[in-house]
Amino acid sequence: MKKISEFEYIKKFSGQFLKNLPKQVTGIGDDCAIIPYTSEKSLLLSTDTLVDTVHFLSHKMHPYDVAYKSLMVNISDIAAMGGVPLFVLLSLAISPDTEINWLDSFFEGLRDSCQKYSVNLIGGDTTKTPGKTVISLTIIGTAVTKNIKYRSSAQIGDLICLTGTIGDSAAGLKCYLEDLIPLNIINCGIKEKAKTGSDIEKIIYAHLRPRPHIEEGLLLSKSNDVNALIDISDGIESDVRRIMENSRCGAEIELIDLPLSSSFVKLADKYGWDCYELAITGGEDYCLMVTIRPDAYQKIATQFKNKIDSRLTVIGEIISIDEGLLIKKNNKVINFKNHGYDHFR
Repeated sequence: MKKISEFEYIKKFSGQFLKNLPKQVTGIGDDCAIIPYTSEKSLLLSTDTLVDTVHFLSHKMHPYDVAYKSLMVNISDIAAMGGVPLFVLLSLAISPDTEINWLDSFFEGLRDSCQKYSVNLIGGDTTKTPGKTVISLTIIGTAVTKNIKYRSSAQIGDLICLTGTIGDSAAGLKCYLEDLIPLNIINCGIKEKAKTGSDIEKIIYAHLRPRPHIEEGLLLSKSNDVNALIDISDGIESDVRRIMENSRCGAEIELIDLPLSSSFVKLADKYGWDCYELAITGGEDYCLMVTIRPDAYQKIATQFKNKIDSRLTVIGEIISIDEGLLIKKNNKVINFKNHGYDHFR
C-alpha cells in the first residue's frame, strides 16, 4: 500500500461494485452514498473510522472530546451533500484494559454531540481488540434529491470558495504533537469557553470540536448556480483533487486568498510554522469547499452573509483538466514538500 495512494486503490477496486447498482443509487465516490427514499427525498449514508494514534491521541486527548469529534467528522459528510443528519450507528473496538471511566466520558461526549445536532444513536457493535481503540460511526441522513450536490459537477470557470477558515485544526494537532498543550486541557478536556480564550485554546478547540457546516450546506445546495460541494477533511490540496478527478477538470488555488484565523497566523509565526503549507495540506477543518458560477457569486455571497452571518471566500477557480492543479502565491506557482493527508503515504 506504500506504493499506491489510498484514493488510487479505492478507484482500483470500486468499479466492480458500482456497475450493478440499482438505478438512481449513488455508490462509492462521493461524501455519501445516496439511496432514493421518497418521491422528493433521498437517504444519505456515510461511515468514518478513527484509530487511536492515527486519528486521535488517547493518552493526550480527553475521551469526551474524542467522542464529540468522532460524530462531527461523520455529520460533515452529510453537510457536504446538502443534507440533514438523523441517525448514527457506533462500532467500538476496545481493549479489555480500557477504564470504565474512559468509556463513561466517551459516551457522555457522544450523547452531548448527538443532542446538539438532533441525531439519535440507534445501534452498533462492541468488540474486543488486542490493539488500539477503534471507533467507527455510520451516519444516516436525508436530503432533497434535486438539491444534492456532487463532486462531479464542477464546471470550468467556476469560482472555488470556502465556507470557513482553514488551518486551525492542523495547527491544533501540531500543538499536541509538539507538547504545547496546557495540562488542564489534557486532564479535563476542552471547554466551550475556549472559543474566546487564548490563541492556543482557540486552535485546540478547532481541532477537537470541528463544526459541521450543515446550515451552510443546506443554503448552498438550494442554488442552481452552485455546482460541486465537498468538505475539507484531508486538506484543500487532496480534497480539490477529488473534485478534479470526478469532474474531469483542473483547479487553480491562490494562497494569499486563503481565509486564515488570526490565532492560527499568530501561532504559526510564534513557532515558525509555514501557515500556507499547513492550511493547504493539513485538513480536518470540516468547512465546505464549493464551486460557484462566477456571475452568481456575489448574489450567493450576499445571501450567505445575510442568513448565516459568515463570509464565503473565493480561493481559486476551476480550469481546464490539461492544466492540472496549480497552487500559487501572488500568481507564482508554489510546490510544497508536504501534501494532503493520505493514510498510506
